[in-house]
Parts: sequence; structure tokens; C-alpha cells
Amino acid sequence: MPMRALSPVVPGRPQGERAGFLPVRLVPPAVAENSGGLEIALAGGHVIRVRPGVDRQTLADVLAVLEARPC
Repeated sequence: MPMRALSPVVPGRPQGERAGFLPVRLVPPAVAENSGGLEIALAGGHVIRVRPGVDRQTLADVLAVLEARPC
């Protein structure tokens, strides 16, 4: 008996008719309002959001750059 590929069942499509590509929409994962992160509001209106697990040295480097004032 020869093997044949089965098409998935698609609502509104007659059974046995081959299914084509279906549209897919990717969405970012939902982030809880209070996810344990940290938000730093700067005087200029910029906001830095720090998620749990951030590399401490990287955060320290970023803050050091932000604290530096132009001459």
C-alpha cells in the first residue's frame, strides 16, 4: 500500500482538499505589571527598566556612563 501525506483538517475547507499556509501572528510574551523588576526614571524623562537577573557589572557600567556629566 503506497503511503501518502495527510493534510490537516482546516475549518471551512472541504475534507481531503490540501491545506496551504495559514496566517500566523507572533506577539511578545506578556510581562506582569509587578514582575520584580526595577524602573529608574531619569531627570531628562528617560526610563530604564531593569529585569530580574540583569548582569550587575553591565548595570553598573551603564549607570556610570549616565552619571558622567559633559564638561
